[in-house]
Formats: sequence, C-alpha cells, structure tokens
Amino acid sequence: MSRPSPIHLFVTILDEPGLPVLLVAGIPGDQGEVAFVQDGLAVRALWPSRAPSARRPERPIAPGLPSLNSILCAAVLAEEVQ
Repeated sequence: MSRPSPIHLFVTILDEPGLPVLLVAGIPGDQGEVAFVQDGLAVRALWPSRAPSARRPERPIAPGLPSLNSILCAAVLAEEVQ
C-alpha cells in the first residue's frame, strides 16, 4: 500500500457577471489548470481533463478526502460571505 501524499489545490475564483468560474491547479492527474463553473449545487469542468477527479468531481479525490465538488462549492460560498 502506498503512503498518502498531501494534495495542494489552488483555487482562483473569477467573479465574472453571470457564473463564477473557478480555475483549479493541483488536481492529481492533471498538469495545468482546469476551469469549472458552478451549476446549482454541483460543479462541472468547462473543458475535458484526464484527471479522474476533474471528470467526476462528485467523487472523493482520494480515499478519506472530500470531493472536488464539495471543496469548490465551499470556496464559492466562502467568497460570497466575504
């Protein structure tokens, strides 16, 4: 069994009129940034990615970690509260 490694996600929220776009770097399996848009209580990628957690953001990133969906929705909510 491999040792768990830390995951560092960097989320930039582009608050454009209409929908907030979230640029996410650090997704395991993806080398660059992936853009997501919030769609109700979920997020969806704006372009295809090979990273499993970007293709299925509702699933946990890794065992014992939250889903990318819950992390990004929490980031948008925190930004709205400020």
